[in-house]
Amino acid sequence: MQCDRAQTCSFYGNKMGLKPAVVELVKQTFCERDKNQCARYQLIVAGLPVPDDLYPSDINRGREIIRDWRSRAV
Repeated sequence: MQCDRAQTCSFYGNKMGLKPAVVELVKQTFCERDKNQCARYQLIVAGLPVPDDLYPSDINRGREIIRDWRSRAV
């Protein structure tokens, strides 16, 4: 099932200037199969802004951003 955020995602629309073959492979994995594993989607769900340069596969960076935000919100 396609991610409900795909149409507004800068990665999905390849606004990051990546090679189309790379984008298609990542889209198949994260955007069309399991959006919950996408670092960008996790930030959206958390209500946080998504850095333009965050890749869907950059889950560790996404978690770090969420963890930092939570530690400041306490």
